[in-house]
Amino acid sequence: MVIYCVAFECKNQQDKRKLSFHGFPFKRPDILELWIKAVHRENWTPSKTSKLCAEHFLPTHYLDIPGAARLLKPDAVSSIFSFPKHLLPKMLILAGK
Repeated sequence: MVIYCVAFECKNQQDKRKLSFHGFPFKRPDILELWIKAVHRENWTPSKTSKLCAEHFLPTHYLDIPGAARLLKPDAVSSIFSFPKHLLPKMLILAGK
C-alpha cells in the first residue's frame, strides 16, 4: 500500500527518499484535535491510514535520539502548510482569530 500525505496540495508519497510519515495521534484526543485543525480540511475526519509527511513538521518537533528513526515528540503539532491566499481569511475565521 502506498502512503500519501493528506495535507492540502501535498503530493508526497512514500518512496525511496526516506521521507517519514506520521499517523494521527488517536490515543491523544487533545493533540488529535490540534492536528485536525492544523490540516484545515472542511468536513474531513482522519482515518487510521491518514498520514502527514515530515515536511509539515519543524525540526524541533522531533526527539533527538542519535541513530534512531525520526520520532515525533508526543506534543508535536504540524505547522508547515501551503494554503492558497483565498483560503487564508476563511481559515482564520474558523480558527477563531
